[in-house]
Amino acid sequence: MFARVGLLSIISEVRSSYVKRGILNMLGNKGAVSVSMKIGETRVRFINCHLTAGQAHMRRRSKDIEKVLDSEVIEDLTEGIQICMGDFNFRMREST
Repeated sequence: MFARVGLLSIISEVRSSYVKRGILNMLGNKGAVSVSMKIGETRVRFINCHLTAGQAHMRRRSKDIEKVLDSEVIEDLTEGIQICMGDFNFRMREST
């Protein structure tokens, strides 16, 4: 995480965690990293995901994102801002 020097005095309670969703859910080649912090009085969490690729693995991706968001490792955020981003590997199909 990078922050402007001027914001450092109002950033506190920085926490990080990760969820492995790779081969046998043991390798970290797929999954998510979470970083949360307070900026002033607001709790903010960033989740960066990298999910399984390929059209044939759509159910796996959906299950992976569900597991990431429901993971006990990633703290429950009831108030504040949550941003989930990354390489979800979902593709849009051209309609005919």
